[in-house]
Amino acid sequence: QVYFARKELVDGVTQLKEVIALDPGWLKARAELADIALKYRDFGNAALQYEAILKQDEKNVSVRMSLAVSYTGMGRYDQAEALYQALIQEDGDNIDARWNLANLYARIGKYGEAIALLNELKGENEPGLAEQLDPLLARMEREQSDATARRERQQREDARASAVAAACNAVQGGKKPKAEEIGNDQERVESAWQLMVEAQQLVQEGSVPDGERRVACAFGILPETEGAKIEACAPMRVMWTQILYQLGRIDDAVSNTKQGLECDPQNPELLLIEQQLQELSAQPGASPSAATP
Repeated sequence: QVYFARKELVDGVTQLKEVIALDPGWLKARAELADIALKYRDFGNAALQYEAILKQDEKNVSVRMSLAVSYTGMGRYDQAEALYQALIQEDGDNIDARWNLANLYARIGKYGEAIALLNELKGENEPGLAEQLDPLLARMEREQSDATARRERQQREDARASAVAAACNAVQGGKKPKAEEIGNDQERVESAWQLMVEAQQLVQEGSVPDGERRVACAFGILPETEGAKIEACAPMRVMWTQILYQLGRIDDAVSNTKQGLECDPQNPELLLIEQQLQELSAQPGASPSAATP
């Protein structure tokens, strides 16, 4: 105790280890060493000592609680949960075990179980307990709502990605894509733009055929509405024309520009590009190229 009073922690821990080495059955020394490790979040060493104690004193409630805390810190959540549940089964009035189990459930995303446990605790006639629980319950309910929203958003994103992949496979196979499965018009436009961005990246990396397949898919899933033609189809054609020009595929760039003007005949960028490409095509040495998407 003198060592710890002086905060000579290293010497104190060393002494405890020496004592345990001489007498492995001295549980008090193990408990002190375990408590020090737990205090400094050395969960692995704390668990080793608590486990050793329980081999000789298997019903020790305090040690089992501390071991559950150590397991939680180590990410061994199933073992921590089992310990807390056993403690609660033996003593339904063990508020600490119920509190810790609720926090463990929240930590691993079992918000429903956590909230149910905390609501049970609110019914206890413990002075000041309800006041402590109310903000914790409010936080867990927010986290539960956020987790649900994240899960639903991820499900929607996964479903859209699968629908886009299916549509692209259809386009590559010369079939009409089921673009409506991607989502509403706005979601289809967003997916098309994402494909264009991917196409640009692929071309920059030298994977031009893969880029062209992305472009074909992008135009294949666009809605046929006038708004989509003006706000998405024409600007996407501008983007692809610029890429084709950079690749030296002038004829393809001309053809792509014409397709863009079919989407929006008044698009100023396409009109300017069309004029510039016509002048360029008229110059000697302009070479033909393969068809564009």
